[in-house]
Amino acid sequence: MRELLSLRAYARHRNVRLSAVQKAIANNRISTVPDEKGRAKIDPAVADIQWAQNTNPLQQERGSLKDFERTQADLPGASQLPLAGEKTGVQTSVLSEEKAETENVRRQLLEIQLAKQRGELVRVEDISRALANKLKAAQEHLNTVADRLAPILAAETDVSKVDEMLRSEIRRAMTQIALEAPHVTQ
Repeated sequence: MRELLSLRAYARHRNVRLSAVQKAIANNRISTVPDEKGRAKIDPAVADIQWAQNTNPLQQERGSLKDFERTQADLPGASQLPLAGEKTGVQTSVLSEEKAETENVRRQLLEIQLAKQRGELVRVEDISRALANKLKAAQEHLNTVADRLAPILAAETDVSKVDEMLRSEIRRAMTQIALEAPHVTQ
């Protein structure tokens, strides 16, 4: 009787990953034989023949390191690229820059959180709402100028007095708006 191999041993025999052997078994491309304890074992002579007959050679090479190296060799300037696993100063400096940038962003986020906790930041929506309310109040104050002055101005014939009354009433409305505005302390 021939020596039966475990799935791992057969993967080493074929120089493939264990997952490739497991997929071949799952897809019925190779068969297994139970040993005396009922564990799945592989007859390498039979499985090699089944593997050759039932496996698409293009599928087998897809994703292989040989295929990758062949593709990379066709690229312009590929001879100047480092080999797999080879470290370069460029890679190290890029990694250092990325780490520094990440730390900078993390620091900025912490500063924002701290400013929020201190009450130094205000939400844009809150400011927009407050501004809209103030503009509406300003519009109402300015609209009341016409209501207050219309009867007085209708009787006035002196242009300079009309001008003075208008300016005075507008100043009064603007002062009222300014008094109602929230005070910003620095």
